[in-house]
Amino acid sequence: MSTTTDGRSSKRRWLLIATNCLALLVVAYLFARATGWISAQRHLSTPEVVLAGLLIVLYAGFANSYALTEFSIGPGGVKAKLAEMEETQDHMRGDIEALRVAITGLLTNFERTHLKNLDEMASYQVHYIGPMRDELERLLKIGYAEEVQEGALEAMKQKHEGSMEEFNLRQYIAVTALGKKYLAVHAKYAGEEKE
Repeated sequence: MSTTTDGRSSKRRWLLIATNCLALLVVAYLFARATGWISAQRHLSTPEVVLAGLLIVLYAGFANSYALTEFSIGPGGVKAKLAEMEETQDHMRGDIEALRVAITGLLTNFERTHLKNLDEMASYQVHYIGPMRDELERLLKIGYAEEVQEGALEAMKQKHEGSMEEFNLRQYIAVTALGKKYLAVHAKYAGEEKE
């Protein structure tokens, strides 16, 4: 964040604190007036009421940018904690964009296709080729897929390597719950990217 932005943010924060204090005083005055602590002879005149209204309007303007996250009155005095909502939202947008990039870039298109087809198709017919084994091994290592039985990947290689015959990959590999979650999250973000 630049020094100019820091300076402006600091000025806005102090202005908001001052406005909050004044608004609190107005509320305290109205409460004291309503309960009779302030007599009819000592009440506010029209200009003072207009000033109080102006303070409340200013406060409403700042309410869009800041949120009161903590407020307490105790022996130590009045304590108020404010958070600038816009900065938090910008930070969250950045985090969401980073997650989107991570989720969509975690698997190659081929790995994602294998995972999706293993999950959705009753019979996923494939030809055995070398790169496919590497893709499946990666899915196993990440935990998105598992062998149907121990040694299934090696058995698949032994049986189908060099053959151009199609076989059902689901006889050897299954999608895990984590893999299903990945597919659901990826589908959500992939849908957002297309918009």
